[in-house]
Amino acid sequence: MALNSFLSESSQWCKTRVLTCPLRGVIIALTWMWSQQLMCPSAVAEVGDYPKFEGYVLESHSRIDSISGSYSYRSRRGPSFLRLRRSSNLDAESASTIIKNEILAIQAQYSGAVAPYPDAISNSIELDRSLIPNLEDATIKGVPLKFCTTYLSLSKAHGVQSVKDAIYKGVLAWAYCANQREARTIEVIVPISHFSEKYKKFVLENICSSSN
Repeated sequence: MALNSFLSESSQWCKTRVLTCPLRGVIIALTWMWSQQLMCPSAVAEVGDYPKFEGYVLESHSRIDSISGSYSYRSRRGPSFLRLRRSSNLDAESASTIIKNEILAIQAQYSGAVAPYPDAISNSIELDRSLIPNLEDATIKGVPLKFCTTYLSLSKAHGVQSVKDAIYKGVLAWAYCANQREARTIEVIVPISHFSEKYKKFVLENICSSSN
């Protein structure tokens, strides 16, 4: 609306100054766009400030709240995807609380699945136990972390209940990155047929990757 108002005023001025009008319109438009950037510096500053991972390119990112953001990457060379969530400016205790809550949210997706039809022979879906994430601990490069193997649906969602619905396999890890003062959740996602242990190694070694 602000730009339309500027241009409306400009059109009145143009009636007597036909030759200089086009240039004036361009200047007004550029000035308005520049002023919007000054009023929203955070949106501009965030463009280059994100964790970078070798072999992956950032596809999208979004702000979750005042301290958290999510990032989606795709591989430059293969069929894998990478998802990252980070919460910044945290001490170890606050980060631990966030990580525990995220782990509980994942585990809750595999308990008491309800059958899609109320009158089915069973009121619950028989969950294939091999699909349940098994939480493990590790310390990589001095960073304590938790991780598990995951199976995901065609839409890359957790909570898959049967093998036939499992399209992707992933490695999901959580850590407090003390140098960045961030709680991070990272997951690599690969079609099951392409999965190998190298993806687990990559996730565990790069969870605290910097933005440099």
